Amino acid sequence: MLPSSGNCRDLPELQRAAETAATDDEFVGPFANWADLKRDYVARGDGKTDDTSALQKALDDLKADKKSHCLYLPAGTYRITRGLQMVSQMNFTIVGENPATTIIKWEGPENGTMLFCNGARYGRFGRLRWDGSGRAQTAIAHQWDGHTPNANTHNEHADEIFQNVGFGIRAGVPHFMDAECPILRCRFVHCSKAGVSIESFNACDWWIWYSIFEDCRVGVTNDPGAGNFHVYESLFRRSTEADIKMSNCSFFSMRHNTSIGSKAFFIAGTRGCSGSTTLQGNTVLDPTGPTAIQVGNVGPCLLVDNIVRSNRDKSKGEHVVYVNEPGTTLSVGNTFTMADAIDVAPGKKGGNVLAIDDKVVNSDGIKFEQPVMPGA
Repeated sequence: MLPSSGNCRDLPELQRAAETAATDDEFVGPFANWADLKRDYVARGDGKTDDTSALQKALDDLKADKKSHCLYLPAGTYRITRGLQMVSQMNFTIVGENPATTIIKWEGPENGTMLFCNGARYGRFGRLRWDGSGRAQTAIAHQWDGHTPNANTHNEHADEIFQNVGFGIRAGVPHFMDAECPILRCRFVHCSKAGVSIESFNACDWWIWYSIFEDCRVGVTNDPGAGNFHVYESLFRRSTEADIKMSNCSFFSMRHNTSIGSKAFFIAGTRGCSGSTTLQGNTVLDPTGPTAIQVGNVGPCLLVDNIVRSNRDKSKGEHVVYVNEPGTTLSVGNTFTMADAIDVAPGKKGGNVLAIDDKVVNSDGIKFEQPVMPGA
């Protein structure tokens, strides 16, 4: 399994982790009919050779009728010096040997995009490590231009690592597509803007499962922009702004996640729109900011069976849940370590907050076991 802590640059640790098989799945391949980046396109993968042209040619060939629709990357470090593109491509798979040892490394200009997907749909990306070297703005951009035949939709990211970039995965441009995408067992490390950023009204139904976000500014967001997402069974560590952030309203659900030492777990910005949001079964430990959960739209917001252990330095915590719009918040069965945990902003007393069976316990009463994340 991928490690739950530590620097993603620790290759031996990642190697050991990635070799631990998941309990309910396994990697099968490569097969002879898969295209092989080293064998068929003479990529070196030695971390020194510029493999940009070889990798771009391999991506282009994925849409050729007489070529394989599956591209396999053997272990290696593939250095790229300009952005890759996939244009109007369908029914493809791009898979690496091992997310710990199959690395695409950016050595292009500042603020570049490593892979731009324009009209790429029904595709799968897996078992790769995208290293932006602290220079790339975006690892993978799913951003249909509205003119290229067919929109981005139904793409999957599984068992990938995104590190040292501004955005790990970025989706949507205003009013266009980029929808219906799962993100499974991925890891986002040192994303200075966001791990996953959804940015258009039609970029809907992004599902994030079993993923790890470490030392990112924001883990998952639709701010600025729009669209919606759901985050389940994921682990957040040390987000400097928030683990999850939303702006424009839609339906959102965050269930059974763990947050450790982040500034905030969930922030819904101030909007006069209806944001139907469910937070269920999340464990939030020691947030460093004053508010763990902020609800800034008219709701309804449903909080069920969450555990929030406020920072033990009480001077850093003002409230756990802060409602600053006159909407509806229903809180049921939550556990807090601070009295009067739910607060309504002054002048917003029209806000309807109903609490049922919430309880306050001492910090020592929060029993916590580190979540075991599934393997690649």
